[in-house]
Amino acid sequence: MKRTLYAVLFAAASVFILGSGLIWAQAEPSNQLWANVTLGFHNRHKLYFELDIEPKVQVSASDAFRNVDITPAIEFYPNAWVDLTGEALIGHTHEYSDIDSFEYTGRIGIRIHILSSNRKMLFPEEKLLGRIVLANLTRLEYRNFAYTGDTPNSHGWRLRDRLEFKYPLNTANMGVPKTYFILADVEAYFTLGQSISQTFASKVRLRAGIGYRASNQWRVEILYIRDWARNTLDQYDISMNALDLRFGWTF
Repeated sequence: MKRTLYAVLFAAASVFILGSGLIWAQAEPSNQLWANVTLGFHNRHKLYFELDIEPKVQVSASDAFRNVDITPAIEFYPNAWVDLTGEALIGHTHEYSDIDSFEYTGRIGIRIHILSSNRKMLFPEEKLLGRIVLANLTRLEYRNFAYTGDTPNSHGWRLRDRLEFKYPLNTANMGVPKTYFILADVEAYFTLGQSISQTFASKVRLRAGIGYRASNQWRVEILYIRDWARNTLDQYDISMNALDLRFGWTF
């Protein structure tokens, strides 16, 4: 078992090294470093509250892009296989030159658990199928942007759909302390109605990484993120690479 775990961890580390090489080697895409600090609180089996703080910085281009988003969220669990979600994002971005943007976005969503359940991260005693976590999260968001300078304010709707996968490596349960796990998801973003004055509003995002659940309270994850953004009606170009270091604490 230990040899298998070491082999999987070595393979995951190799993927990250290669991904990091892509980030530093490519000149055209926006190459970024992200971090997340997520604080969570759950009311047993029905409600989960979360506050996520996410700074980002661009590291590869001359433009001094930087961003910070603060996102309070709530999840409601009407039954074992459905999550209802709500989020309110507040963000500030220094986009380029002397242009800054301020964002307020409201989101509602529904997650359908297909295999097992992501809730094992909160409630490890729940016995829901096997160790593979597979779910689909669909969200609808209304985005509002205000800009410095002469750029007019903008707003619009966007639909997002994400297929999520998690798998524990050294235990059979995602919620058990001292568990290593891999995670991956793919998400499509579709702008609805008129376009917003923001680059790459419609895109596809792929995330993959490895995590460690140290205890019932805290976990750490590192993700490689890659965006393919639509800049014409029928073509996607690579627009962004990022490494994301994530810390989570649940009270």
